[in-house]
Amino acid sequence: MTPNTNNSIFTKYLRKLRHSENKVDHVKPHKDIAKNEKTEFDRFRREEYSRIDESGTVYLDYAGAALYPRSLLIKHYEFLEKHILGNPHSASSASMLSSQVELQARQGVLDYFDADSDQYMVVFTSNASAGLKLVAEAYPFGPDKALILSEDSHNSLHGMRKYASQATAQTIYYEVHDTGLKVTNATESGGHLAPSGERGLVVFTAQSNVTGIKQDLGLVEKARLAGFDTIVDIAALATTSRVSINSIKADAAVVSFYKLFGYPTGLGALIMKQKFAQKLRRPYFGGGTIETVQVPGNNVTMTEGPSRSTYKIFTSQDGTTNFLALPAVIYGLRFMDEHIDKLEVRVRTLIDFTRQALSIIRYKNGIRLVTIHGTDDAARRGGTLALTFHKSNGDDVACEKIEVLANNEKISLRSGCLCNPAMTAILLKRRNDIQTIGEHLTFSDLLEKMGVDSLGIVRISFGIASNHEDAKKFLSFAKRLATGLELD
Repeated sequence: MTPNTNNSIFTKYLRKLRHSENKVDHVKPHKDIAKNEKTEFDRFRREEYSRIDESGTVYLDYAGAALYPRSLLIKHYEFLEKHILGNPHSASSASMLSSQVELQARQGVLDYFDADSDQYMVVFTSNASAGLKLVAEAYPFGPDKALILSEDSHNSLHGMRKYASQATAQTIYYEVHDTGLKVTNATESGGHLAPSGERGLVVFTAQSNVTGIKQDLGLVEKARLAGFDTIVDIAALATTSRVSINSIKADAAVVSFYKLFGYPTGLGALIMKQKFAQKLRRPYFGGGTIETVQVPGNNVTMTEGPSRSTYKIFTSQDGTTNFLALPAVIYGLRFMDEHIDKLEVRVRTLIDFTRQALSIIRYKNGIRLVTIHGTDDAARRGGTLALTFHKSNGDDVACEKIEVLANNEKISLRSGCLCNPAMTAILLKRRNDIQTIGEHLTFSDLLEKMGVDSLGIVRISFGIASNHEDAKKFLSFAKRLATGLELD
C-alpha cells in the first residue's frame, strides 16, 4: 500500500532536504563559521551535514557513531518509496527484488572491504558485537583450543570468553602498554596447548576504541601461519581508514555500519572465509537456516554452506535479514568509497593540529591542563584522542565533569571507560585494580575500593564531517578551562 505522502511528516522533511540540496547557498552556516566558505570540503559539509552548523553543535564522538549524510537519507527513502520489497524467503516478484538487493549489498560489502568473493562470505548481523557472539557461540573451543585476545579490547570481545570457558578452553590475554600492543609473540602464548595443528582462536582489535592506536595487523598472518584461526574487530579502524581484508588475511572480521556512515543503526556484518564458516557449529537454528525439521522430535537438517551463485548464507543468519535497510548499506558504502581516502588525510591533519595545540595549554603556574594518552607515532594514530584533564594543582579532574562542561557549550564528546575497562585502567595506572576485581563487584564498589570518585578518560574523535572549526572550538573550550575556576 502506498503511504499517504501528503500528510507524511517525513515526506515534508524530505522535501526540505531536497530543496536545500538544490539550493545549497541558501543554507546559512552557524554564525561562528566564516560566511564565504569556498573549499570543496566546505561545500560538502554544507550539502551533507548542514544540521551541524545550523544547530551550533560541535560533534566530537565519531568513534561512538558517525553522522549520516543527507544524500543517504534521500536515496534510501526514494528507493523505498518507488519499490515494493517482500520477505526474501519466497519467489514472488517483491521477494525476488529483496533477494537481489541483499545480493547486491553482500557484494558491496565484499568490494568495499576488499574481500575475495571466492573465499569470503558476508553474514548480516545487528552489529559488530553480534558477529563476535555468533562466532564465539559456534567456535569449537576445547582444552586444546584457546581463546587469545588483547587487553585493549572492547567488552564485546571480552564477552567471547564466556563461551570459551563453557567449553573448558583457556582464555589468554596478551599485554598492552599505554602506547599500544606489547608483542613478545602473541601467537606463542597458546603454543603449549597443542604441539601442532589448530591452536584456537586469536581475536585482534584493529584499532583501539580508547586511544585510536592502530595495531600491527601483520600479526594476523603470523597467527594464522602458526596454526590459529583469526578474527579482527575492524569497527573502529574502518571509521576513518580504508580496510583490505585480503591484505590482512584474517579468517573473519566484524563491523557495524553506523560507525562508518551513521545510518542505518542495528545492522552490521560478519565477513568470514567460507572454510572458517564450515568449522562453526551453531547451537541454535531459525527460519531461513534449515532444510527440514522434525516436529515433535530432535532431528533437523541445516542448510549446507553458501552458494557462490546466490551468496546464500548457511546456518549463520538467523531469520529474515533487515532487507528494508539494506539499500541504505549499498548507498552508504558507495558514499564511503568516494570519500574515505580524503577523510583519512583530513582526520590525520585534525588530530595532529589538536594534539599540538592541547599540549601547550597550561595553567598560570605551569601545570599542564591535559595529558594526551597514546602514541607519538602519527602513522599509528586514528581519529581519536584520549585525554585526562587536570586541576591547577595537578590532580585529575573527573571525566564526567568535563563532559558536563562541554555539553553546556554544545560540544558532544565521550567520557568514562568507553566499554574498554582494561585500556582505561592502563592509561590511569590502575592495571592492578582492574585485575583484582572480584565476583559481583559493582562499579560503585570498585570506585570505593580504589578510593576514587571517578574512573575514566575523556575521548574526542573526528570523522567524516569534521573540520578545523570543530577543533578550534574544542581548543577554545580547553583554554577557558585553564584560565577559569571550573576545575578547581
